[in-house]
Amino acid sequence: MVRNYNLWDDPTKSNEVLVKLADSLKVVNALKDLRYKAEEAKLIAQLAEMEAIDYGLFKRAYRASLDVSKLLDQYEMSKLLRGPNDVEGASVTIKAGSNGICPEIWAEQLLNMYVRWADKEGYRGRVVDKCCCKNGGVKSATIEFEFEYAFGYLSGETGAHCLINFPNGSFPHEATLACVDVVPLFLETSPDLQISDEDLLFSSPSLPGERQSIAKPAACIQHIPTGIAVRGTTLQIR
Repeated sequence: MVRNYNLWDDPTKSNEVLVKLADSLKVVNALKDLRYKAEEAKLIAQLAEMEAIDYGLFKRAYRASLDVSKLLDQYEMSKLLRGPNDVEGASVTIKAGSNGICPEIWAEQLLNMYVRWADKEGYRGRVVDKCCCKNGGVKSATIEFEFEYAFGYLSGETGAHCLINFPNGSFPHEATLACVDVVPLFLETSPDLQISDEDLLFSSPSLPGERQSIAKPAACIQHIPTGIAVRGTTLQIR
């Protein structure tokens, strides 16, 4: 396919081919790593048997087997994630609901859960926006996960997350809700989007000359046709 010289006359098509070749190379390298780890675990186990059960060697074999299992799980998951944007990073936005007991606290717990998950798995995730409440918790927060297949892993988190308390085994109290929205975060290439200025709505939480609160976003831009909104809290006017 690459030898077709007419291919290079179309930059878009040639770029797609190169991306597919790079993805295929990643799969081959992953399988090579998997084979190496499996052979290493087998060899260490055989050496341990020859040395009349050496605890240190068995411990190394166990760690190698865990590496094999993790690589195999990652490879199998990558084969399942075949959506158009599954390979991309992910931007996760959490918003506290208006009902229930302390929805802001529940939203903060969800935020901490996603951050701890990323740390545990060794993934790169960073909180880029956080709107805190005076009494604790967060009204909204956004986390960006910059690793391959993040969107595929996390897209199922989209929706309302419900926390229900059962005090003393009685009937549950009112449910506490927080909404989670997940959108792709393009790591290398981004789609060529044409956005008209007429489709954008700019708003600010404060009137000109009014003191802005730390808990409120500095500005908000909404794409009217899709309803997608972008908020910023980094810049504050005092």
